[in-house]
Parts: sequence; structure tokens; C-alpha cells
Amino acid sequence: MIQAKNSINSQYHFQFHENLVKYNGFEFELLFLAMLTGLNIILTERQSIQNMRSLMIRLELSTKNLSPKTRSAISFLISNELVIRKDHGYLPSKRGKSFGTHLLSLLQKNLSTP
Repeated sequence: MIQAKNSINSQYHFQFHENLVKYNGFEFELLFLAMLTGLNIILTERQSIQNMRSLMIRLELSTKNLSPKTRSAISFLISNELVIRKDHGYLPSKRGKSFGTHLLSLLQKNLSTP
């Protein structure tokens, strides 16, 4: 669904390959970024896991292996400079917040479509 690729100037570019409507959900990393953006607060890893569990239950998605998935998502998002670590927690970077806002609008649009 999303691909990160290194350009000549070492910045990452993200592309959506298909409309999110065609999927039963988001890739976990994107859902995690959308959640962090929507909450707009610094979350520890434990708080992130708890909030993701709650969100995934509300979206009727599987909560299986949530802790390793969350750690992996944090690592992926940090390495792509979409999330930063601050004061023992995580929050979207300026670029991550912009992308997360876009994801939130897509999520809202897709969930409101019959």
C-alpha cells in the first residue's frame, strides 16, 4: 500500500499504490501514525500499545501480536523521520503530522463510506 524509497537527496517519498477503500484496513504502521497524529500527545511505548489495542478493537481488527507490531511500527516510523522520540515518548514529526493528518482524513472517508 505504501512504499518508502530513497531519492537522490536522501529524502523519503511515500506513494499510495491503490485506493484505501480496496483494503480491509490500513497497514499497521500507517494506522499507528494516524493514531499518534489524532491524539496529538506524547505517548510512551506502553501507552501506544494500550491505545492501539483500543483503536483496533473499535475498528474490529485483530489485536494479535500487538506489542511486537507496535515496536516495529515505531522503529519504521522513526527511521523514516515520521515519528520522533521526545521526553521518553513518541509523537509525529512535522512531516509525520502532515502525513498522519492525510491518513486520518482517508480513514474517516473510508469508514463513512457505506
